[in-house]
Amino acid sequence: MCARHLGWPLCPGHAGQACPVRTRDGEQCTGCRERDYHVHVIDRLLVPESDDGTCPGYNTPCGRPVVSTGLCLRCRLVSQEDRDRIEQEWQQGLAAAAAAASAEEPSQVRQAPF
Repeated sequence: MCARHLGWPLCPGHAGQACPVRTRDGEQCTGCRERDYHVHVIDRLLVPESDDGTCPGYNTPCGRPVVSTGLCLRCRLVSQEDRDRIEQEWQQGLAAAAAAASAEEPSQVRQAPF
């Protein structure tokens, strides 16, 4: 039977947008989780642009010449390290949630008849 006929609920979606994917536990589908992750990273790493061509700094004011992506090399490396840390925290949270969900699933008591 398909997910609809099994009665699986729809994914709650992303940022208030409906999602047509059905999941067994009613949690977000993989696509919506990925979009949430990218929004999370962008919100945490957003850097304001400067008008004079100098680096606005990542966590503190900088003023060095911009190399690429609106930051100097030092601030860019710091932002990449921060991004990697945020991604690792996100993946650990997903792994913990998956482990908790697996622990709550009933184990198969007997084998299938085939």
